[in-house]
Amino acid sequence: MAYEGARIAREAADEAARMAASVGLERKVLVAGSIGPTSKSLSLSPDVEDPSFRPYTFDQMAEAYREQAEALIRGGADLLLIETCFDALNVKAALSAISPDVPVIVSVSVGDRSGRTLTGQTLEAFYTAISHRPLLAFGLNCSLGAAELLPLIEEIGRWCRCGISCYPNAGLPNEMGGYDQSPEEMAAQVREMAVRGLVDIVGGCCGTTP
Repeated sequence: MAYEGARIAREAADEAARMAASVGLERKVLVAGSIGPTSKSLSLSPDVEDPSFRPYTFDQMAEAYREQAEALIRGGADLLLIETCFDALNVKAALSAISPDVPVIVSVSVGDRSGRTLTGQTLEAFYTAISHRPLLAFGLNCSLGAAELLPLIEEIGRWCRCGISCYPNAGLPNEMGGYDQSPEEMAAQVREMAVRGLVDIVGGCCGTTP
């Protein structure tokens, strides 16, 4: 599935570049291979009666990530995006499985406005835990809306030593789990991040469309 997804995206990216060339424009469209967080945590035990229990090892997690990463690259991805991350140890397993020649973005999902992940880490602690690997960018996705993520993006800018990315949800979900924020409202909030020079890469997550 990872291979086929990357292959289809590569075809679409190349077609967009060809269309631009047909009208005299030069355009390079990159494909980022998405690697999600899995439903598992290397830091937290799934058994509340046994905090030390883990049903899988670091090496097993790394091998699962390796299979996906290699398929994405074979399919035509230019870079890999490890996203919606909530456990730095999971990300370390993913990074250990990815060739150092491949550009990588790590995007974290926080549990609330405090900026902590579901495993309780602060964003700076999370970044420090994975900073042994040079990153193309580090940032936030999903989580909250752009307005709520703005203070956290400002914080990241104070200590992050690589590019900064942010692709938030379309505001907060309503009681039915839907997203009411309009594209115009979200664009205005994301634009504030950009005009203030806080981000290098922007986009949209839950509740958004092209």
